[in-house]
Amino acid sequence: MSLSSILNASMTAVQMKELAGKTRSKGAKRKDELIFGVLLAMGVRRDAALEQLPKNLQTKIKGSPAALAELQRIELASPECANWADMRDVLEYFPPSVLLTILFDEMTATQMSNLAGSQRSEGAKLKIELVFGVLLAMAERGASAMRDLPANARRRIEAAPAALEWTEMVRTRAEKKVLEGVSGWRGFREKLCLPPNAVDDDDDDVEEEEDDDEIDDAAAESPADPATTESKGSKMAKVAGKLEPSRLQAKLDAAASEDDSSTAPLVSAKASRKPQVAVWCSEHSWLCMPAVLVLNASAAFGSNGGVAGYLVASGVVMLLALGDLVAL
Repeated sequence: MSLSSILNASMTAVQMKELAGKTRSKGAKRKDELIFGVLLAMGVRRDAALEQLPKNLQTKIKGSPAALAELQRIELASPECANWADMRDVLEYFPPSVLLTILFDEMTATQMSNLAGSQRSEGAKLKIELVFGVLLAMAERGASAMRDLPANARRRIEAAPAALEWTEMVRTRAEKKVLEGVSGWRGFREKLCLPPNAVDDDDDDVEEEEDDDEIDDAAAESPADPATTESKGSKMAKVAGKLEPSRLQAKLDAAASEDDSSTAPLVSAKASRKPQVAVWCSEHSWLCMPAVLVLNASAAFGSNGGVAGYLVASGVVMLLALGDLVAL
């Protein structure tokens, strides 16, 4: 039985989630999803995760050559995976267990290093590292690399449909996806172990940043006229091939709206500017009551002063009242 079959038949969903942990099993609801979280935990933690299983389950795995081969494949595929979904995506195009088993069984570290060449195997010392140099050579060189394999390894690969199919598949898509920018075993391992979605997301982010940089340059060269910002921003967004407004365009729109809102009160203030006399009267209307009280009090000390005070007080009141009317 394979490792996946043993785990699926012997563990409940609760046990799988506990072994995988919260991070690796986040978003997984069914057993066919949780199993990838368990495989990822076993690939990363290796013996520690295996010892966490019940004794009878450990015995089944250790007694099954197919399960051990799959466990070896899981260990090779897990370095760049963060959760169960990553593990599922990587295993879809990662080398099959049978191919890896043949290479490990039939080749020594020296043979692997010689077949891979000095550039592909630079810095690799262990077979678990050198095997990626061999896989890279098989992907790049095709049939010539197959001829350099040990005779027994070549016969076993040709007799295993899954192993032969993978070598053919990698060779046909080598220039487009797998080998672009890869120069050694380490880069090839990263390509194989990195989830495809993560690669696509990174590329999209880079393209989006480049588009924003182009728009930034165009905006820096153009005059900062609020009246023309919106039209020029929309033209630049079309040139950049964006259906949605860019982050820069959103900032420009926000700035334009702020300018409109800030200038509107100034325009209305200019249109309804009051005469200077009315403004003075409006600002000093609070003097009306104190002036009346003071002058009326002085009027009580003499007839002449009373008449003059009364007239002056009345004049001040009328002047301030007239100022209020003009201000309105």
